[in-house]
Amino acid sequence: MNNTKGTIYIIFKIKLILLAFLFTTLSFGQVTIASDGLNNPSTLFNVVGGNYYSGISAAGDRPASSLFSSEGTDAVGVSNGQATLTSIGNIDTSLYTSINMTLRLASFSISSTGNGHENDDIVTVEVSPDGGVTWYNTVEVTGTSTNARWSYSTGTGNALTSYDGDNTTDSFSPAGGGNRTTDGYSTISITGLPATANLRFRITLLN
Repeated sequence: MNNTKGTIYIIFKIKLILLAFLFTTLSFGQVTIASDGLNNPSTLFNVVGGNYYSGISAAGDRPASSLFSSEGTDAVGVSNGQATLTSIGNIDTSLYTSINMTLRLASFSISSTGNGHENDDIVTVEVSPDGGVTWYNTVEVTGTSTNARWSYSTGTGNALTSYDGDNTTDSFSPAGGGNRTTDGYSTISITGLPATANLRFRITLLN
């Protein structure tokens, strides 16, 4: 497998959403094509909006005492706004098959026990097979009206979809609010990515 690993934080004013980036392909064993922990600065993405964050959530946060990064020491966050992470250059997957990408995602309530991932809090992943000329909306994770929240370790859900280049977004959302487990989407996975010399990703974090 080829693994592109990384971490993306999304920090909101009263909540925190966190991401980590993993990119894999199956051929003759496991190989890392590209990797980025977003450890200030990012080496794989151009980051517009947001800031870098590190450490753990406080006792008054929910989930409490949980890491704000899933790889390394930092991640990217945004508070009451939008952050966009776009591949700086092309990722060459032309020599591989069974190409997959994975993000890690967490959503926190900061300085409160009653906030979290709401309906208008959206993490979207777009894929470009042609170096950023054409972008295809592929998968998104939205929230609930009752504020869902989870950390990398407490959320075990996987927002899994297959890339088909039809620009139709597969949407995932927790079934309810509060602390989530099986539907706390701590993983976003896209399988069946194209073998191309010009693969790019664009991740948008909206609060």
